[in-house]
Amino acid sequence: MKKAFGLSVIIAGLTAGVHSAQAAIATTFDVNAASAKIQANDNSNASATQSTITAMQNAISEAILQLSGQNTSNSNATMTALSNMAGVQDQRAVMRKIEDAKFQAATNSTSGSSVCNVITGAIKTQNLEALTAAWRTQAVQAQLAASRGYIGGKWAAGEAVRKAAETAHCTSNATQGDVDSGMCSAVTQKATPNSAGNAGTGTAVVPDDENGGVAINNTIITSDQSKAMSGFLYLLENTEPPNPPQPGSAKYDSADGRRRLHVRRASDAHKSISDSILGGLVGQTMVISPSGDTNQSQALSWAEATAANTEGYAKSTGSYCSASSGSTSCYFPNGISELGVDELRSKSWFYNSNWGVRTGTAGPAEVEKDMAMMMAWQTVQNYKIYRVLREIDWSLASMDSMMAQHEGKL
Repeated sequence: MKKAFGLSVIIAGLTAGVHSAQAAIATTFDVNAASAKIQANDNSNASATQSTITAMQNAISEAILQLSGQNTSNSNATMTALSNMAGVQDQRAVMRKIEDAKFQAATNSTSGSSVCNVITGAIKTQNLEALTAAWRTQAVQAQLAASRGYIGGKWAAGEAVRKAAETAHCTSNATQGDVDSGMCSAVTQKATPNSAGNAGTGTAVVPDDENGGVAINNTIITSDQSKAMSGFLYLLENTEPPNPPQPGSAKYDSADGRRRLHVRRASDAHKSISDSILGGLVGQTMVISPSGDTNQSQALSWAEATAANTEGYAKSTGSYCSASSGSTSCYFPNGISELGVDELRSKSWFYNSNWGVRTGTAGPAEVEKDMAMMMAWQTVQNYKIYRVLREIDWSLASMDSMMAQHEGKL
């Protein structure tokens, strides 16, 4: 019984164990199956999720690509628009530069208010100074020749020189005083503001050939006054009647005669300096118009047109009017002198009201051109001032020489 019990127990136990093992195996199988199923589900879910994520990534990438393309397209459109705007601005800037250049060129090509007048005046009056210089040279020669006894290219005694000077005076510049003194037979001096003196009655009491004010107080003198100034220069340089040596004269053969001849020659040398300076000052006021010369008419055409727009000039009648203005009255009836040109040119800016008005509305370029003309004119005047200074030096040096010689004799 015990064996049977034992075996049966064992068998029962084995049987029970078998059932337990089977149950355990079954459970393990179930777990594994469930696990596999879960794993499969997980894998399926993961795959699906991954696919979804991938699809979403692809969609996002595609969207990004599309957005990038759109942005690029938008940027290209923006750049094109900006480029077009910049191109239009550049074109407008270029056009503005072109228009500014055209305007500036037009402005610069506009002459200043006085440029044409200055240029015309320079061309038409340039030879008056040369004519004055030529007259000045001849005047010095004539004065020195008279001092040496030459009249009309012929020798004359000292008394003959004095009489020739008196004859010239009586012919054109004799006053009542000259008639009363017995020197002249009739009054020939014309009644002018210069000759009337303080009488105020129109009677000629001051002869032009004894009046330096004729040339000093006027910028233009008449032909009669010009002749009178020749006599004035003669008197100014010969306070005593000249007593020139005569050809073949024996009175200068001695040592004393040679000394006196040397003194005369030295005197003439000193006189030549004052003759030249005084002759130049007188010549600048004279109307010099040699026969057949056109310089005077050319200068007058400019002077008449300029004086018409310059304050202080009035018309009157004279011999030059018909030639210069074509009428019986004009601004320069006696012609125009070198000094008259200088005065008119100097006044033609400030005393020209039309120029003042035009300058007030002119642009910078026009004003600069007018200033350039003024500076050019000032340069000419500076040279003339330089020449005057040289003449002053000559005069001072001559006087110093005479004073030194005089002191040496004391």
